[in-house]
Formats: sequence, C-alpha cells, structure tokens
Amino acid sequence: MLFELSPPFCAGPIRIGMSHADAHAALGALGTPEAYGSGWVVHRSSSGSSVFAYFDKSEVVEAIEIYTPVAGADEWDRVLWAELDVFATPVEELVGKLRQRTTVIEEENGHSYTLPELLLAFWRSITPETEDDLEGRHFESVLVARPGYYDGPAATSGDA
Repeated sequence: MLFELSPPFCAGPIRIGMSHADAHAALGALGTPEAYGSGWVVHRSSSGSSVFAYFDKSEVVEAIEIYTPVAGADEWDRVLWAELDVFATPVEELVGKLRQRTTVIEEENGHSYTLPELLLAFWRSITPETEDDLEGRHFESVLVARPGYYDGPAATSGDA
C-alpha cells in the first residue's frame, strides 16, 4: 500500500484531528485495530508494517506513525513525502534532501531526526557502525504530528 504523508493533515487515510471512532474506522480498512497506549495500532500482516494513531487529551488524533520492520523488503508499505520514498531512500540521502528544505534536528546519535517546522520525525533502531555495514541505512519509522506537538509536552495541549 502507498501512504502519502501530508503534514500536518494526514498520513494515508488517517487524519490529524480524527475522533477515536473515525480513526478506528480508518485503521479498520488497513487491518484489525488494537488499543495501544493512548491510541490505536494496526499490524499489517501483508507487509509487516504497523500504523499507529495517537490521541491527545481532547481524544482526537494528534500524531500518526508508520513503522516498517524491514526497509527495502519486496512486500512493504511505501511511504512518500514530497515524492521522497521515506523507507527506500538511505538515511544520509534523505536527511540531506530534508536539510535543503528545512531545519533537521539530529538526536540520539543519529537514531532520530525531527523536523519541527514540517511536523515530521524519523527514527531507526540502529546506526551503521562502519562504511560497509548495511544495517541501519534506512529509517524504520516516520511520525506526522499536529501543530504544537513539538512546542512542549504533548499532554499539556489539547489542540488538534
């Protein structure tokens, strides 16, 4: 499946500001929604990907995350932002292109990158240890957030 990211509005069929019921229905079209912390998650058996919808104190979607365990697999969900394939593009190349457009904050020794102006965040579980190391060359997760999400603790704001 193809998920197009359009921050701060949506990630695929999941929209920022959706109610619990609407998010459950949208996720239901992707698989079987399960409760997960303050939200819902669908684990997609066809691709191994997971799609999360996180809710704020007002009970509306404040962030959407898409996770893929194996970047570059034959049967995986594609995620595009501004025509960039988030999981297929190597981290160094993707971050370079992102830095041409906005401020990119690198955190956790290269595991996490946040783009507060675009309301996007990217994550990978490991970073390559050597030039020849193939592991950690691609992101595993991307998050789309609502305006204000990066201004402070998400739990303090009920705005969607």
